[in-house]
Amino acid sequence: MDFLTTTFLLRFCVGALLVAFSYGLGAALGRQRWQAEARAGFFRWTLRVVVAALAMTWRAGVDVLAIAAFGVACCACAVGAWRNRRPPQAPQEDLSKVIFPSE
Repeated sequence: MDFLTTTFLLRFCVGALLVAFSYGLGAALGRQRWQAEARAGFFRWTLRVVVAALAMTWRAGVDVLAIAAFGVACCACAVGAWRNRRPPQAPQEDLSKVIFPSE
């Protein structure tokens, strides 16, 4: 249990933030195709990801925890871009027949 130091737990939390910010970056990348004002959001998410990545490797360098966080962050970025690559569409099913059945 020697590896559960305060520094390790702090780096783990920063790694979790890195994954969340990477998902936001991917979502901004996906929205950039169809939304004109998405460029500013893209740069904001990029700055957050870069700062979190630098914080991950500031004192300890690149180790197993940093590599795992970077790998999961890349996957989160891809998932965010994939889920937001098309503009949202209104639901096509008509629920009024389910809510108000005719007698």
